[in-house]
Amino acid sequence: MCIVHQMDLESPSAFECAQWGCGECQDALVRRHEGLVHTVLRRQSRDGMAYEELLQEGRVALWKAVLGFDPQRGVAF
Repeated sequence: MCIVHQMDLESPSAFECAQWGCGECQDALVRRHEGLVHTVLRRQSRDGMAYEELLQEGRVALWKAVLGFDPQRGVAF
């Protein structure tokens, strides 16, 4: 367990903690940015797929993005 949990989720430390395997930080970051998934789904056509199915795929993609994000590059998540 790490000490990052009380810190700002936008800080590089939160992403680093999540990338080291902290499930609590991973979940918090995915919940924090889940609105991005909903925004993309509203803008894209669904082609007959269930919204819930697409939402789950979007959450997986967001989780992978959290794990692969490099805050040292100087760009915002």
